[in-house]
Amino acid sequence: MALENILRQHAEIVDFLKSLVMVHRRALQDDNLSSQLDGVRRDIYICFNDLCKLNDMLIACDGEIKETVGMLKSSKEKFGKLADKEIKLQDEKKKWSLEFSPLPESKVSIPISSSYRPLLNQYIELVGATNTSLAAEPTTERDEENGFVDRRRLLQSAELLQACHEESIKDIKQLESLLRDFKKDQAFIITELRSNQARIRRETIRIDESIDKIHQSRKKLLNKVGLAIPEAPEFSFLSHRLFNLQLNEDNKKREQEQQDIANHASEFIDMKIRSLQDQLTHKKEDSSNLITQRNLWGECAQLVKELEDRLSTALTSKDGLPSGQIKNWLKKTIADLNTTIAATDSDILITLITDEKEVIEKALVEISGETAQPLNIPKKNRYQASPSHSHSSPPFLVASKSPPKIGITDKTVDPATDANDIELENMEFAKGKSDKRD
Repeated sequence: MALENILRQHAEIVDFLKSLVMVHRRALQDDNLSSQLDGVRRDIYICFNDLCKLNDMLIACDGEIKETVGMLKSSKEKFGKLADKEIKLQDEKKKWSLEFSPLPESKVSIPISSSYRPLLNQYIELVGATNTSLAAEPTTERDEENGFVDRRRLLQSAELLQACHEESIKDIKQLESLLRDFKKDQAFIITELRSNQARIRRETIRIDESIDKIHQSRKKLLNKVGLAIPEAPEFSFLSHRLFNLQLNEDNKKREQEQQDIANHASEFIDMKIRSLQDQLTHKKEDSSNLITQRNLWGECAQLVKELEDRLSTALTSKDGLPSGQIKNWLKKTIADLNTTIAATDSDILITLITDEKEVIEKALVEISGETAQPLNIPKKNRYQASPSHSHSSPPFLVASKSPPKIGITDKTVDPATDANDIELENMEFAKGKSDKRD
């Protein structure tokens, strides 16, 4: 059995044993559940026995535990390096962000010479503004109607306009050439801008790819140390379009969850290292304590069973027994249980034995007071089921939960483990002690 499986099963059995404490108390107090007591006691014994076996397996896994501790320390160091590298990459990515700051204004004057304007001004001075097309009724038209035409001025005007026309064409061509230069510059600017933006995108994509590789490496490390990061579910393209808003919200929550796991990874690794080092330090010491707890519970169960058998026989006997004899049995069992309690410091075991003892003490009070009420002795089923069915479901039904697999066998443990040679002892080992006390 792998180390992780041993630790997981150990935790499950401890939790199940704690739940059996409450089940055991209810079965002692409720007459309707008293027929299940033997099964509950047997389950408790099996849990104690399984904890002994699993502890021996952990002892046998010393080499694997040390190897795991080394792996965790190495993983923590790698995790720290990945985190530092990601911070540097994020800082570098920020430096590549386009943040346009206002630049100081810089203007270049471009001189433009125009030669048609002086000629045009000469023409207007020659003919007058009122004799041009700008006026509502040019006076030249009235002069022509009256038969008055100044030939010399008219020829001079035409000459000026012709020269003005030629010069204006030259000026327009000059401006059009300048505009073409501006457009060429604009096209060059756009080309260079796109090229630079593409280079910036390539750099940021390269950084993002490096960050993604870090995330993948971090994910593998977290899985290796037992911290699995939840995966994003896959959706079809249509589903993605239909539920885009919900998916975005879920993705944000998932990313936050992943980030939280990563943020606490170092703490988790430290805690796991301390736990495994504690396993190395204390498991050999715990071995004798667990065996003692198992044996003490077996002794307690045997003591109570013998008392129940005696009382059951006495209550069904025609001759009957004096109450003094019954009180002696009760007192002796209480004293033996007190001795058992004093021999352990396990809170679970003390609670279990104390619950058994309180029932017997209550019976002693009842018989000492000569009460007519029957003793609170668990009922015996006259028609016992076959051994293969006598311990099936009752304890689990009382617990109202699905129990873990208890009773370590060849099917639940790797047969290559040396600790697996331990077999489930018969609780008759306590009977000899009891006979000696009698």
